[in-house]
Amino acid sequence: MNVNEQGGLTLLELLVGILVLSILLSAGVPGFQSTVNNNRLAAQTNALVTALNLARSEAVKRGEPVSVCASADQATCSGAWTEGWIAFTDASGTAGTVDASGDTLLQVWPALSGPNTLTSGVAYVQYQPSGRSAARASFELKKPGCSGENARKIAVTVTGRVNSEKDTC
Repeated sequence: MNVNEQGGLTLLELLVGILVLSILLSAGVPGFQSTVNNNRLAAQTNALVTALNLARSEAVKRGEPVSVCASADQATCSGAWTEGWIAFTDASGTAGTVDASGDTLLQVWPALSGPNTLTSGVAYVQYQPSGRSAARASFELKKPGCSGENARKIAVTVTGRVNSEKDTC
């Protein structure tokens, strides 16, 4: 090779390389987006299950009722579950209401990230000092345009047990 010659790519080689790269990206990005959405759904399910399990264990540990409720402002029971939720001691016995006289905020969870929705027929879940739930509760977590088994169902039994499973959309 001559010292004056320079190596590199021709315009045609560069265009072919860009074409191959764009084909690979167009095939890979939709699959990656699906993976991101499924991981987000799993993480959000785990966050709610964690909140419910924390409330149950704190009720047993403290010997007083502990509640989890939807909270738009992360301080009181207000708004929808999609906007976040809080766990608090419910010493006053007014389930679903954070009272300044004796109730303690234990932990706060922010609003769901992304377009997913979390719905439930209950405004709060309260655990008794025995670890039992005051009532059954179920939650449904979905993403928009959901199809197949890409939704999640979280259920709380009266014994206080929390389980989650995949659900059809």
